Amino acid sequence: MNANSSVLETIETAEREIPFCSCGQQTAAVAKDDGIWLECLSIRDADCGLMGRFLAPFQEAGHLKMLLMEPLEIAA
Repeated sequence: MNANSSVLETIETAEREIPFCSCGQQTAAVAKDDGIWLECLSIRDADCGLMGRFLAPFQEAGHLKMLLMEPLEIAA
């Protein structure tokens, strides 16, 4: 299995096993500088503008945000 298929398999498995946050919103894999995260879509939707960046830590509390793969795992 090559690295790309391993990354894809990890993402698909996580999205299938945890399709919703405890708040009821759907989850999705999100690529960021610090890795690939499975997170509640309400976090991503609120992450815009100055006010959104200021309130982001408070918005994330209670919502799913789970690290799936670190950058070194992705590059391997």
